[in-house]
Amino acid sequence: MGSKQTISQIGHCTRYHPEIDQTELRRQLKAELLEERVRREADSAPPLTLEQRTKIAAILLTGGDHESG
Repeated sequence: MGSKQTISQIGHCTRYHPEIDQTELRRQLKAELLEERVRREADSAPPLTLEQRTKIAAILLTGGDHESG
């Protein structure tokens, strides 16, 4: 599912079913937007080294709690 479809679902739920918990939809939207941005950045940049990709993957795998250094 793409971010536009998820935004539409959130809007529908907000308007017609405000009693439904939207936490999972909002988490999904955040992930989709992040994925779209990462893809755009990766497509527009020179190839990354293995070390650079590993560092970025570690940040994503830890939910951003990865300490640098």
